[in-house]
Amino acid sequence: KLQIENNCFGMAGFNRRFTTSYRLMRQIINDDKFGRPYMYMAKYNSSPYPDSDYFLFNHVIHHLDLMRYLIGEIQEIYAEKKVITTQKTGYHIRFISESGILGFLQTASIQCESYPMERVEIAGNGGNVIVDNVKTLQYNRHSINKTEINPSISEGENTLCWNYNQGHSSMYSHYGYERELDCFVKAVLGEGKAENTFEEVEKTMALYENLLEHIMQK
Repeated sequence: KLQIENNCFGMAGFNRRFTTSYRLMRQIINDDKFGRPYMYMAKYNSSPYPDSDYFLFNHVIHHLDLMRYLIGEIQEIYAEKKVITTQKTGYHIRFISESGILGFLQTASIQCESYPMERVEIAGNGGNVIVDNVKTLQYNRHSINKTEINPSISEGENTLCWNYNQGHSSMYSHYGYERELDCFVKAVLGEGKAENTFEEVEKTMALYENLLEHIMQK
């Protein structure tokens, strides 16, 4: 409403939409060669948070937005909650997208952050694509049987991988921040279209509130 009344726009800091790996993942699953996506599996963990509400609003919400970015609007969402302490809480979140994709997200504030926190896998008709810890993408394409005596790598088949140089870890483009800021500045200058504006944020917040309502009913 504020955007419309004031003829302006704002963008939220959901950086997952701007990471290289998830942008590549979205390209892959929207390609006819991948086939229709059917299953979505993810984990998104962290070390202890001050409390479960803070964990959901400041951590889990990023992957709720990522679900929408990758596979569209979510039709139904459910959750089971595991409480260890005030600072350590786990959730098993199940959902169904409007396009019929079945998925779940395992997320908890019980892990040591020294270990990989994040993984998303989407399965299509015969292939799947995996983003591991944001920095690595693996696309398992349709492939011929490799049990013969002289197996071979074939063009257009087998696994495609992307993994950025560790020396680039000090650059924030692959983690989305630079790309997000570039999008915003270009939109302000009239040289591009703003992404993840408040209209999108409103939909993510509605999904978050649906999740909260289900958790509170338990």
